Amino acid sequence: MGKSKNNINKKGAIRTVLLNILAMALVVVVVPYLVLMWLDSYTHHGESYAVPDVCGMQLEDAKQLLRDNHLDLEIVDYKYKKGQMLLAIKRYDAAFEIYNSINASPDRSPASFYATALALEGRGDSVAAQIALMDSAIALFPETLPAEAASYVLHRGVLYDRAGKYRAAVLDYNKFCYLKNNQGSSRFYFDRSLIEIKARMYQQAIDDMNLAVGAEPNNTVYLTEKCALMLRVNMLDDAVGAARQCLALDPENVDAYRMLGYALLQKGDKAGALENLNRAISLGDEGAKEIVDKYMK
Repeated sequence: MGKSKNNINKKGAIRTVLLNILAMALVVVVVPYLVLMWLDSYTHHGESYAVPDVCGMQLEDAKQLLRDNHLDLEIVDYKYKKGQMLLAIKRYDAAFEIYNSINASPDRSPASFYATALALEGRGDSVAAQIALMDSAIALFPETLPAEAASYVLHRGVLYDRAGKYRAAVLDYNKFCYLKNNQGSSRFYFDRSLIEIKARMYQQAIDDMNLAVGAEPNNTVYLTEKCALMLRVNMLDDAVGAARQCLALDPENVDAYRMLGYALLQKGDKAGALENLNRAISLGDEGAKEIVDKYMK
C-alpha cells in the first residue's frame, strides 16, 4: 500500500511539472503571437485608406481633419509597439522591416534608427551597418547635442569598440559623460578604462580605473583589472597594492596571486614572489607556473 501511494504521488508530481512546463511554453511562445495578431486586427493592418493632405496645417486642424475622415495619429505608435514585440521574440527580420519603413518616412526618429540597429545586431549584420544607423539617429538631433542624445552616443561608442575603432569609441564615451554632466557610474568608468587600454591611452585609463575602484572599493573585478593595468605601465607599487586589496576581499583569487607574485619579482622580492606564485600554482594557475619556470629556476 505504501509503495502504491508513493507511485501515485510521483505520478502526480510529474504531471504537475509537465503542466507547468506546458503553461510556460504557452506564455513564452503563444501569447506574443496572439498579441501580434490582435495588433494587426485592432489596427486593420494591410488595409489602405486615402489620407487627406495635412501639410502646412495647424496641429489641431490637422487632427480634426483626420478625425472627420475616421483616421487618427496612432499608427506609428502601433508600428513601434509591434516592432518591440518582434524584437522581444527574436523575429529580427520582421522587426527590421517595420523600423526600416519608419526610417523611410517623415516619422523617423532617433529611437527608430536605434531599434533598427538592434534588429541588425540580432540577425548578425555587420557592426559597420549598425554604426551607420546610429550615425543617422544622432544626426536627427541639433548640432549641439542635448542630454536626450546621451544613450544613443553611448551605444555608438559600444559599437565602435566592437569594431576595433577604440579612439572613436573613447570619443563617444567622453561625449556621453559630458552630456551626463560628468556623472558616470563606476561601471561606465571601468568600461571606458578598458577601451582606453586598447587605444593605448594609458593615463586616461589609469584615471578612469581609479574612479571605478574609488566608487566600488570592494569590487574584486575592478581591483584585478587595476593590478593588470599597473603592471602594464610598470607602476609596481600600485600593482602590489591593488593585488593585496583584492586578496583581502577574495583570498582565493588566483589572478591576484599571480600578478602580485610577478610584481614582487619585478621589485626584486624573490621570496615574496615565489610565495604568491606558488599559491597561484596550488590553485591551478598555469601562468604562474610558467613565470616560476622562466624566471626563478
